[in-house]
Amino acid sequence: MAETMESPGGVYALCCRKSGTRLLCATVDMQKERQWFLVCQEEGRCPKRELEKEWTAYGPSAFVFEIVERVPKKQGQEPEAYRQGIETLKEFLAMQPFGCG
Repeated sequence: MAETMESPGGVYALCCRKSGTRLLCATVDMQKERQWFLVCQEEGRCPKRELEKEWTAYGPSAFVFEIVERVPKKQGQEPEAYRQGIETLKEFLAMQPFGCG
């Protein structure tokens, strides 16, 4: 039986190209989050409450999904440890000075 490949998690940013605002997010499934962002963008729905004001002001097309860092899951790693590791990475990256795209 073939093993299913999981999409690696990691840290991504939702960036507003008009204002320069960047919201860092952590996920255990990057592909799923990117798909959700694209669906929201297509339908005009804001994917994150923290961005609603700018989403309304600038529109969905002003936003981009940027992968900041992928984190592959180690063999045998517990799901909670994997999730927590990604969350810790996000907190570390949030302290670093860099902007969108």
